[in-house]
Amino acid sequence: MLKRWLLVLPAIALLAVALNTAFNLIRSEIWRYQTQDFLEFWQAETKADSNYKINQRDFDVTVNGIDKALNNAPFASELRVLKARVLELGFRHGLTPTQTVEPVDLTAWREAVLARPAWPYSWSAYAQARSQHSLIDPQFEAALVRADELGPWEQKVMEREFDAHKAIGTPSVSTVISIWGFLG
Repeated sequence: MLKRWLLVLPAIALLAVALNTAFNLIRSEIWRYQTQDFLEFWQAETKADSNYKINQRDFDVTVNGIDKALNNAPFASELRVLKARVLELGFRHGLTPTQTVEPVDLTAWREAVLARPAWPYSWSAYAQARSQHSLIDPQFEAALVRADELGPWEQKVMEREFDAHKAIGTPSVSTVISIWGFLG
């Protein structure tokens, strides 16, 4: 009888861990869905009406939601990207705190880059966010170079790189050649 329990006890523990993980993933997905829904709504409204203002309360609910999603699934790098996108939109609408050492959206983009270091889209979005803050520095240039190394033919990477270079004056030769080759 004791031998049976010694065999069943680890199986019960494993089942409990699996159920807990599944429950956390479901809760994380619910919060992610809410955040994604708010973000898509705001982007559609901003596109339709350039004077559209995001409500501070809705923004706080959305940031709280993505934080809860990250608490339930801290390993999910796509949630870090979503949080950075939400905070970036909040920055554009003046909803994020400005009295910090580094803007919160840049911190979120840095975390997203660290979560997916081989993903060119995070690097190009990080460079774009730095240019929106007028931070044209070695970190900005390194992010552009890394995005170009990882995804030189990715359309979104090329668009962001071109916009970032346009913001500082001139596009890089590799960007112009990449875009010309993509369009040609």
